[in-house]
Parts: sequence; C-alpha cells; structure tokens
Amino acid sequence: MTKQARGATKTASAQRLREALTTMVRQRGGSASPPALTATALCDLAGISRNALYRYHPDVVQALHAAQQKHLRRPDDAGRAARLRRDNAA
Repeated sequence: MTKQARGATKTASAQRLREALTTMVRQRGGSASPPALTATALCDLAGISRNALYRYHPDVVQALHAAQQKHLRRPDDAGRAARLRRDNAA
C-alpha cells in the first residue's frame, strides 16, 4: 500500500469514527436506553478495530473521553453532594 493510499484510509477511518461518535452522543441525549459511550461500541459502529482507534486516532479517543465525562456528570451533582454532606454532618 502506498503512502497516499494509507493516508486516504486513515482519513476515511477518522471520518467514520467521528460520525459514529456524533451518532452515539445524539442517541445518548434522546433515548430512554442510550448506547454506552465506550471505545468498543464506537469501533463497532464505525467498523474500525480498537487497536486502530488507539494507535492512529488519538484525537478521536480524546473526543470520546470528553463525551464520556460530559455525559457522566449530571447538572445537579454539586448540589446533591452538598446536600449529602450537610445531611451526614447532622
């Protein structure tokens, strides 16, 4: 495979990964039982191996981690934590 062909394959893979991540995040926001935001689910949806994800697409891995953190946090976590501390102190 030539350098040009490898570059085109990498670009196509990166595009599929980004589209898959966008799809997963959208489904997560509007579904009662959203798909897990995992590397495995992302790779399955994009048709890419996990090894290729970690080796060739660190930017997509960072975007996945950011999406995971965003969706793990709930807007009321700070208020809930404060209430729990106050209740436990009493």
